[in-house]
Amino acid sequence: MRLVKFAVLFAAASLLVACGGGGKPALPTLVTTTTSAVAPTAPPPPTLHFTTPKGAIDHLVLQWQAGDREAAGQAATAEAVAALFAKPAKPVQFRNCAVSPSANLGADCVYRYDDGLVRLHLTVTNNDWRVATVAYEGV
Repeated sequence: MRLVKFAVLFAAASLLVACGGGGKPALPTLVTTTTSAVAPTAPPPPTLHFTTPKGAIDHLVLQWQAGDREAAGQAATAEAVAALFAKPAKPVQFRNCAVSPSANLGADCVYRYDDGLVRLHLTVTNNDWRVATVAYEGV
């Protein structure tokens, strides 16, 4: 019988200690969480279609002067964007665009840039003009 009393008393004491009893307050439980700061990403710019060479070069030059390479890519190849952005954006003066009678030969447009020129060659696919190459002359 003594063994049964001892077992009941031991179980009660263990339960009392586990529940924070026994005269001492239970220690608070601290829960910490960490969050990783993920920078929000901007959605890609919309796909634009340019039905004229002038529309494509106007967009490209405007984005160059604004310093927006990603938006400039809406009107040009990656190589053309890299070539244009290789020089600092400055005020330019439109000279002309010569569109080939054969659409598959594209168009060539020229801007005045400082004491030289910027030549842009455009190609067209499904009536959508894109700047394919950019070359500086005399600068």
